[in-house]
Amino acid sequence: MDPVNEFVLNLMKEAKLDTLPDDFKQSLQDQLMVQAYRRIGVVIMEELNDEQAGQFTELVANPDKIDQTAVNDFLTKNTTEKFADKIKTALTDLAVEFLKSQK
Repeated sequence: MDPVNEFVLNLMKEAKLDTLPDDFKQSLQDQLMVQAYRRIGVVIMEELNDEQAGQFTELVANPDKIDQTAVNDFLTKNTTEKFADKIKTALTDLAVEFLKSQK
């Protein structure tokens, strides 16, 4: 399973939203996926210089044909050792904000 999708499903479960009707649950899941990927995108772009950002944009320009291995290789080569920690922080912040909004 996609780690971001797994994150979103776990977040919904923690917020006790995993028992909602399927259509509403799917809509919420889709919205959370968009938010998670936006935050990941911000972290990625902060890590890259202009040339690298252009190369990355080309790699992900067609969402239906993304080569995940190529993307992972590119990020491994072009990001700092703190990249994974920054992604984790961005997703943790999203989780905290979302859970607060559910109270």
